[in-house]
Amino acid sequence: MNFEHIYKEASKARLTSAMAGLIPSFILSERLKESYENTSTDFLKNMLKDIRDSDLSISDISAKYGLKINITNDSNDIISSYYDIANKKIIISIPSYMLLFIKVATDEELEKIYIDLAASFSHEDIHKQQFSKTNYNLNYKNLNKNIFDVEYNKDYFNQQIEADAYGVQAAKEIIELYNKETKEQVYNRIYTGNIDGISKTILNVYRDPQINKNSKKKFFRALFDYIDSYYNK
Repeated sequence: MNFEHIYKEASKARLTSAMAGLIPSFILSERLKESYENTSTDFLKNMLKDIRDSDLSISDISAKYGLKINITNDSNDIISSYYDIANKKIIISIPSYMLLFIKVATDEELEKIYIDLAASFSHEDIHKQQFSKTNYNLNYKNLNKNIFDVEYNKDYFNQQIEADAYGVQAAKEIIELYNKETKEQVYNRIYTGNIDGISKTILNVYRDPQINKNSKKKFFRALFDYIDSYYNK
């Protein structure tokens, strides 16, 4: 089965039905079997503003928002998050150089940092919801070096829990970047690849022929379900 053909046809169908105000089907009318909550990330904007504008320590800010913030010394790292399975918490990781940048960032620069962090947080929030239902530890494949090199990481990206999480991560970034556009315009961006940010790279990963059909389906269902829920709320 040519998935790329199915994806293109499904995208066209979504554009048509979106214009009619309908909820379109995607790939044999399948929907996500899992039911995920779309957790708000608005608090991350306030957290970043507190880091920049307040005299609160990182410990105080962590306590204020009920989360853990780790400051790292890795100059090659970016602001991100990860799910701590043992403690069942999402950890915010901020390199020390980025912490200094946040303290002097303009509102526009802070918004860009927020979008990156919100997308990463949304990915990890999906894992938090997944691990609250099932223990994936025994069979989980970790990410190797060259993060978005599918050849090195096809086992990692082919995991269906990652397909769901990356689908939501890409959708979150796309919504944050293009929320002033209509749903039809956003779908068209996805169809044509006219997208900025990490979501474009993620989309290319899940279009790669080394990704199996089921994982492709789960990724694109998660992507479109999230976008649908934003515009249909």
